Amino acid sequence: MKVPIIGSIRQKGMALITVMLFTAILSILLIAISRAAATHLRLASNQRDMEQALFVAEGAVERAAAHIAAEGDVPVTFTGTIGDGTYLVTILNGGKITMGNCSVGGAININPNNSPNNEFYVKLPDGTQITRSNLHQDYSGYTGPATIVHVKPKGNGNQNGLLINGNEYVMENKSTYEILCPTMVVNIYNDHVNPQGKAVGKWWIAIAATGATVVEGL
Repeated sequence: MKVPIIGSIRQKGMALITVMLFTAILSILLIAISRAAATHLRLASNQRDMEQALFVAEGAVERAAAHIAAEGDVPVTFTGTIGDGTYLVTILNGGKITMGNCSVGGAININPNNSPNNEFYVKLPDGTQITRSNLHQDYSGYTGPATIVHVKPKGNGNQNGLLINGNEYVMENKSTYEILCPTMVVNIYNDHVNPQGKAVGKWWIAIAATGATVVEGL
């Protein structure tokens, strides 16, 4: 009477093992399907983002071309929004971009004259400019927004007057630089004013900007 019981137990054991194996295989299949679905969704999302980025880039190029065709000011930098994306466009008329879409901070000693080789100007959002000729002894300086700083550092050596992305940026005094940014703040000041309120020291420009373009050799 015990043999049939043993056979029944073996059959039940085999059935249990079969169920466990089937469950394990089913779990593996479900995991594989889940991962494949997640990968497919990620690829689809990446493809959508790439298409959106291309759409925004093409729109930015078209707007830059329209600006040039309308004989707009150059150099210039501007931002905009197309759909869910934003763009930053910088249009130059020479020089080379050394840094793009960066943060800029620090101060530069302005060259003492406004000769063609040492020209200094700051362009304000309303299109007006502050040049070296404005920096006379009765000028009180300027603090506020600007879109372009064009400067050749004063001196005979090199300067580490700027930090770009938190790192020292060596400026050669033989070179001219432009910093372009639609959201830049500058401070033009003299480092010594006498008791009569006359500026008798060196003129400096302090710059704070994010998303800026730095151009060398203009």
